[in-house]
Amino acid sequence: MVEERNDHSNGEVRTFADVKERMSNSIQRNKGKLIVTLIVVGVLLLGGIVKLFNYSSTPGFCISFCHEMKPEYRTWKKSVHAEHEVECHSCHYEQGFIGTLKAKWAAQNTVFSHMFGSYLENTLEKAKKDKVFLEVQNIHQQGDRLFYIKTNEHGVKIINTNCKRCHHDVIEKEGEGLVSEARGVRMAHRVHIEEQGLECTDCHINIVHGEEPLKRNLPKMRICFRCHNKDDSEAKLGQTNCQNCHIAQKAMWAGKSGYGVPTVTSEMYGATECIDCHTPENNFKKPQNVEVCLECHEEDIVTQYNKWKDDLKVTRLKLQERMNTVEEKIAYAKKNKKKPEQRASIEEAEKIFLEARENLMVVNRDGSNGVHNNEYALGLLKVSRKKLQDVIKILP
Repeated sequence: MVEERNDHSNGEVRTFADVKERMSNSIQRNKGKLIVTLIVVGVLLLGGIVKLFNYSSTPGFCISFCHEMKPEYRTWKKSVHAEHEVECHSCHYEQGFIGTLKAKWAAQNTVFSHMFGSYLENTLEKAKKDKVFLEVQNIHQQGDRLFYIKTNEHGVKIINTNCKRCHHDVIEKEGEGLVSEARGVRMAHRVHIEEQGLECTDCHINIVHGEEPLKRNLPKMRICFRCHNKDDSEAKLGQTNCQNCHIAQKAMWAGKSGYGVPTVTSEMYGATECIDCHTPENNFKKPQNVEVCLECHEEDIVTQYNKWKDDLKVTRLKLQERMNTVEEKIAYAKKNKKKPEQRASIEEAEKIFLEARENLMVVNRDGSNGVHNNEYALGLLKVSRKKLQDVIKILP
């Protein structure tokens, strides 16, 4: 029996074979157009998938769909990593396309947890069991409920691998006999990583996601004392000789740093130890009460110390403003003064400026606002101010 189709538009009766033949002919006639259309659709579809794939690796995507990530985004946004456009995948993914795919697959668990409302809810007891350091981790508390993000061991390994991938120069430099120094603290990274078997995150906890990420680059003393508070003599070096690492404070105490200032040694240098004032009971922070001072000094010393700090802080901030102005003048001169004799004057002025800035940095790195060695700190700032005046005179 022949299947028929009644076409009411013109009264004709056509078989399905006729319809099939017409369609086939139409496809053959428009084959080129059809191929082009399929290619365009395919390219657009592939482009959309790639765009979505890349977008799903950005911080913006994380907070668009997961409110749990908002604290992490907020702290990342304030960090140095954000300033240098280091995004989530740079730290949390294994490198390469396969690593990215693995991270996407693992993220499905997070999606399900988010959808079913079980994401990251824990008790305080669970946090302690997971060995979460409450003072440095992002703990989000809502009533009696506790939320925190704890990266698993595999994730921590990936993070540390990426740390060393970007900051490889730190260990390589130390392999050449140099030691890293940041903000007046000396640190032998190679010894801790290669010889002691520590990882970056053992000391630099929440370097990006802490509440004050810009201050998290240097580990707190309590982190150092997880190891440097043991009974063996080698570990105790960190406790009994703070100046092994805190070279900025040592330089201020000894009065031997900067440019153009004669040596002025603090009366405390050699007479006391760091931990006499920065006590273990106070987590080695700056003294929070006068009792520590009064163990050695008369009561009026507290007033004297406070005056030193206040006066030097004002002097230091004013000098910083002046230094910013002079630096702008040097930049203007370098851009607009092209004659050889002018260039020579600019180079001389820039050399003096760097000496002035180093004097200020010696005081800044010490961080005590003159308490460690007030006379020497004021001397450094005075010479720095004089050098800035010389720079202005020399600039063409």
